[in-house]
Amino acid sequence: MWNILAHRCKCLQPGVRTRCPSIPRMTRLVLRLVTAIILVGLLVVPALATMVDDTTTGVADPVTITSYRAAYDVDEDGTLRATETITADFPWGRHGIFRYWDLADRADHTVRYRPKDVSIRLDGDSVPVERLWEQGRRFRMAKIGSASDYLSPGPHTYTISYRIDGVLAPNPERVADANASWTGGDSDRSEFVWQVVAAGWSMPIRSADITIDLPETTDRLECSIGDGRSCTVAGAGTPSLRITAADLPPNTSVLVRAAMDSPAPERAHVPWSIGWDRLFGTSLAPFVVALLLAAVAFGIGYLLDRWSRERRPGLPVLFEPPEGLGPVQAAYIVDERVPRRALTATLLHLAEQGHVTLRESGSGWNVKSTMTNEAWDTLDPVARHVVSGLGLRGTNGSLFAANGSAASGKKLSQVKAAIPGVTKAWAETTGAVVPARREWTWRVLFGLAVLVVFAGTVVGLTGLYLIPFAAFAVGVVGVLMPGAGTRRTAAGRELWSRAGGFERFLGTDASQDRFDFSGREQLYTAYIPYAVAFGVADRWARKYEVATGQAAPSPLWYPVAVHTGAPGGFGGGGDAFDSFERAVSSSISAYSATQASSSSGGGGGGGGGGGFSGGGGGGGGGGSW
Repeated sequence: MWNILAHRCKCLQPGVRTRCPSIPRMTRLVLRLVTAIILVGLLVVPALATMVDDTTTGVADPVTITSYRAAYDVDEDGTLRATETITADFPWGRHGIFRYWDLADRADHTVRYRPKDVSIRLDGDSVPVERLWEQGRRFRMAKIGSASDYLSPGPHTYTISYRIDGVLAPNPERVADANASWTGGDSDRSEFVWQVVAAGWSMPIRSADITIDLPETTDRLECSIGDGRSCTVAGAGTPSLRITAADLPPNTSVLVRAAMDSPAPERAHVPWSIGWDRLFGTSLAPFVVALLLAAVAFGIGYLLDRWSRERRPGLPVLFEPPEGLGPVQAAYIVDERVPRRALTATLLHLAEQGHVTLRESGSGWNVKSTMTNEAWDTLDPVARHVVSGLGLRGTNGSLFAANGSAASGKKLSQVKAAIPGVTKAWAETTGAVVPARREWTWRVLFGLAVLVVFAGTVVGLTGLYLIPFAAFAVGVVGVLMPGAGTRRTAAGRELWSRAGGFERFLGTDASQDRFDFSGREQLYTAYIPYAVAFGVADRWARKYEVATGQAAPSPLWYPVAVHTGAPGGFGGGGDAFDSFERAVSSSISAYSATQASSSSGGGGGGGGGGGFSGGGGGGGGGGSW
């Protein structure tokens, strides 16, 4: 990861040791990738869920189909117009039937057999119909009847008419069990492969009578019943066929394969299997349009993200911090984020100024006030907050013990949590930064885009319509970064330039910046709190050692010997002030643990308690409800 960062930003190239100004850029990239992964997951997971086989054992249907009559008329353009007349004998307590169509052709995953212009009547009259999708977008369901009404016992007749495009296949050899001898191996021929009685009917069928009108004469014909029997076919060698079958058990299909000596018309294809229809839809043109819209939406979002970033000023190296700025303020004005060690840096700064003393006490630390009343007015706002919050403002000699107890941890936690607010308030009240309302508007747009993707996924909206919203969110997510939503004023940019120049001084390797410490050794210890706030304490120590040839001195106000290269020292992977930081963190953790244990209460448990193989169309079926 470090090598990647070094490749991405010049400040981390060999020989250059300073905090990289491109790290916010890398953070934006990581944030964008994480957002993309989450949103893609929201879109993809529902589609993947529909690919899981959720087959369950069927329940015996009490309804019997006494007569199943169907008329299939196939045009030269491959359009099927069907009318099914189903007479069924109902017992008491049934609302009606449902009919569903399988859009898939297992021999050609790019084809969809979607029913259109569906019209349904019951006993010659209109009837309520609820249209649903099942298993993503694979099964189109018509739920016929009303939940508040029951059918009278006895026979009832349903008339179902619909249209399906592209039912003539251009390549007969596509069928899983076909062979060249059956069709002659001629790719210019076409065929009609259809379940004229769908395999999914859960009721027994006493009698089936089907007529088929094809656009050409058939010269090859097969008809089979799902239970292995053959069916009776009349009209072989003509365009008009009649198929009859009797006593079909539940879930038994009648399959017809008819070959014709004419090429099949063009039909629509999509380059994905039906399991992805939940995400991409069932047509290529809308998918392409959605991708174009997504590209535009991402571009707009990215431009808004770019506009939310401030142009960095020049950062000339300065050998002292901006006057009046404490460590936390200096770090904040550079990248508009409060440093992770803000509390530690502030306490070290107070110690360096002689306002408090730090003493190690067992596994903890004692912070003792040595502040005079006159010194209070010289403190920066963050230092005032810390002194007041830890109870160190009173009489000279006030003591705070960071001893790992829950009480001290609570106080430290409260003080630390309030530092960001204090720092931001300082920046706004002094006029260093001002709100950028348009960037808050962009944040709202990001939230709305994510909400649309989430809500659309929950309600089952096709992911195709959500892709542009997801793309916009990925493009604009950078507006959530620290600094977006505010703008530095001219005065703020001046402070930014000076504080950033001072950071460069602290973090730049000695080989790049030959600073002469002769006669100014005290600057090293004076600037340690700033180095901690900027996150460059180790580099600041190395700079001193390289420049002077001597070990970095331990500050008089920090009573722990520090040696470069020792574990916990400047070269040990952290910095020399880990001991104090650990004491602070330990106290806060102790407090957090008490809160977690006190908030864990009792709770209650819970519990909770529904094809056709081969090529062709006509799959589906139905049942009663």
